[in-house]
Amino acid sequence: MALHTRITCAIASPLPEKLVAQIPSVFTKQGKILYNQRNQIRVFNINGEEINVKKYCIPSIFNRLIYSAGIRMPKAQRAFENMEKLLKIGISTPNPYAYIIEKENGILGFSYLISRQIDGKTIGYDSHSKALISQLAHFTADMHQKGALHRDYTPNNILLSEKEGHYAFSLVDTNQCVFSEKPIPVWRALPYLIQLFLKNKEFSYFVAEYARFRGADPQRCCRTAKRLRHIRTCYSKLKKWLKKIPGSRLITAKRLDKTS
Repeated sequence: MALHTRITCAIASPLPEKLVAQIPSVFTKQGKILYNQRNQIRVFNINGEEINVKKYCIPSIFNRLIYSAGIRMPKAQRAFENMEKLLKIGISTPNPYAYIIEKENGILGFSYLISRQIDGKTIGYDSHSKALISQLAHFTADMHQKGALHRDYTPNNILLSEKEGHYAFSLVDTNQCVFSEKPIPVWRALPYLIQLFLKNKEFSYFVAEYARFRGADPQRCCRTAKRLRHIRTCYSKLKKWLKKIPGSRLITAKRLDKTS
């Protein structure tokens, strides 16, 4: 099969294109693994700088055709362009350096997102202080006021750093972001806030703080968010049940490695 590789580098990228082109061939042999599930993330030291490389798995059969036909943009490309947009409007995210798209005979294979490795950990699902929750609500409200909406807004996609009681947040997994020239309406944003906190008390406090920062009614927003959260729980249970149907995984299965 003919393998075609397309490489796109950011204008301000410190990485020469020749080095970027070598990443697919050395990915499984070098670097430190940070994440290894459906997709894989490794950190490399290149020219004295730590570089984060995310390898996207080969999509399901249906999605491969959708991406290959140009109906949808590959995830690595979307994430790269969205990171540039977020930085432009003042929302923190790692600096994007490049992305790589591999195709075999015109059909999408693996893709790679290369960005700056930044310090910090995900906010996680453990208990959180009111100070952290309030500051995250302010960060989220600011993001929505600036017209950005992260549609996979979970604790694993928000990096956290803390200094003297002040928390700084940074977005990752940005391929799910969408943008508007106007502020995102509160009613549109609420469905994407319901996965942030496991504990109902923390969740209610976050939504109330978010509503206050957006100038909305905290009680009304909390009632709506709780209903949406309940619907989400029921939907998740339904998805688990559907996955038990024989043959379903043949359609939805995604490949991390050709040899696996």
